[in-house]
Amino acid sequence: MVLVVVLVLLVFAGGSWFYSGEIRAGALDAKPPTPLALRTEVLAVGTRSITLGREPGSPRELTAPGTFGLRWDEGYGRLGAILATGPDRVERAFARVEGAAPRAGERSAVDGYAWPADPSVAAGRPAREVSYASPLGPAPAWLVEGRRDTWVILVHGYNAARSETLRALATTARLGYPSLAVSYRNDPGAPRSPDGLRRWGATEWRDLEAATRYALDHGARGVVLAGFSMGGAVVTSFLLESPLASRVRGVVLDSPALDLGEVIDYGVRRPEAARARGPTAAGAHGDSQGDRRGALRPGLGPARLCRPGRPAGRPHAGLPSGRRPDRPGGDQRGPGLGPTW
Repeated sequence: MVLVVVLVLLVFAGGSWFYSGEIRAGALDAKPPTPLALRTEVLAVGTRSITLGREPGSPRELTAPGTFGLRWDEGYGRLGAILATGPDRVERAFARVEGAAPRAGERSAVDGYAWPADPSVAAGRPAREVSYASPLGPAPAWLVEGRRDTWVILVHGYNAARSETLRALATTARLGYPSLAVSYRNDPGAPRSPDGLRRWGATEWRDLEAATRYALDHGARGVVLAGFSMGGAVVTSFLLESPLASRVRGVVLDSPALDLGEVIDYGVRRPEAARARGPTAAGAHGDSQGDRRGALRPGLGPARLCRPGRPAGRPHAGLPSGRRPDRPGGDQRGPGLGPTW
């Protein structure tokens, strides 16, 4: 009997340790952005349209309404309205942005960021790489100058590139706002923290504070903070912790990941995650949120990593997270979706 109890405890302990490793790898480890795989075939290229191959494994964005980027070996373009669809193809409005034109037969990748990794292309005017003094050392940022005295500071999400912010930067730059797209600790080119982990705003807010100080030192009278995914948690933590929060004139949260526990729960519910865990690990964790979150290793508890939701009393605009269940911020709408600055 004692042997059976010991074996059961070992199974539970082993499963929990395995799952805590999954949490670390999937939600905490800092990794460089993954390059897009060129897997979508170009079937035909017209004057203002392009026809792309479609298959069961095609990215969702290929047939989703809206504006997306298209990357191929020698160039980059923009996908617009869907003009026609078939069982194995989709034709969309298309404009080449840079590089050589795509050719029929070559492979491409649909890019949700919609701009190449060059802020000057998105802004329509020169941008430059600058460095701000974060608590861990110099950190890079893109700066587009503007005529206004309110700066917009853009904060990318979990293990994403700064390019994630370029959709917004294109708009803020067009409206004349100086726009600063920042890197923060554990990003490529930025200082590494001692543990090398993403802390979902609990430590990264200090880097945002340093970037805000950079803006104020270079002529800003106030700032608007725009956070994407985990960047929303960084912005929220800054508002709760930093004495410079009084200089914030507005906040934009795009699909903010404000609850790490919900992010972890989403990862647990995904079929591929369940298959990877297998029945032993799944049984060891139970079905409750408390059980799943309790698998975190010592020192990485939710109380130290999760940040409260949007603070009240600050002007903000929000974009709903309905299309990204891994960004469970909910519909963070204020009184209307227009910018508040």
